[in-house]
Amino acid sequence: MFNWFKKKKKEEYKPNFDPSDLSVSKLKKGAFLDYNLETWQVTAQYEYDWGNEYFTDEFQLKNIDQVYYLYLQEDDELQCQWLQKINPRQIDPQLTQHIKTHDVPPSEILYEGTRYFRGRESVGYFRNIENDNWEEFIVWVYYDEKDEKVMHIERWDEDEFEATVGIILKEYEFSNIILP
Repeated sequence: MFNWFKKKKKEEYKPNFDPSDLSVSKLKKGAFLDYNLETWQVTAQYEYDWGNEYFTDEFQLKNIDQVYYLYLQEDDELQCQWLQKINPRQIDPQLTQHIKTHDVPPSEILYEGTRYFRGRESVGYFRNIENDNWEEFIVWVYYDEKDEKVMHIERWDEDEFEATVGIILKEYEFSNIILP
């Protein structure tokens, strides 16, 4: 009747992810990874909707005293952009006024000795994955002549601007990925 003394079958552990397939494209909030001999924690996750079912991801990463953003874009291969926020006025004190006047930033920008060239302009929607509040914005993406450095200039409304600057990395430059 009751098999109280019968041995219970051992349940096999089945992870909800493939531990042999840990890549930056699998990141989520709470994950850790190593880059440039430093450990970083993913503290926020963002999603961009560019229309036509094309989405990209961005992760806020923190270590002891720094904050960076890892922007992932899948075209033919995964492109990783390692970005840091800067004040748009650091690029040029007149930059935001130029955009307000001409509805577009200059086609070339000189920042910290590097000449950046405007590549593309995109209108999209942004959200923190913790909520469903989508915000519309426009971004202009700049690249240096070697396509090693990148700059984003964003306009969120009439008077709100943000900028990030960074480098383009390959996925293999990240290691020791630990998912939550």
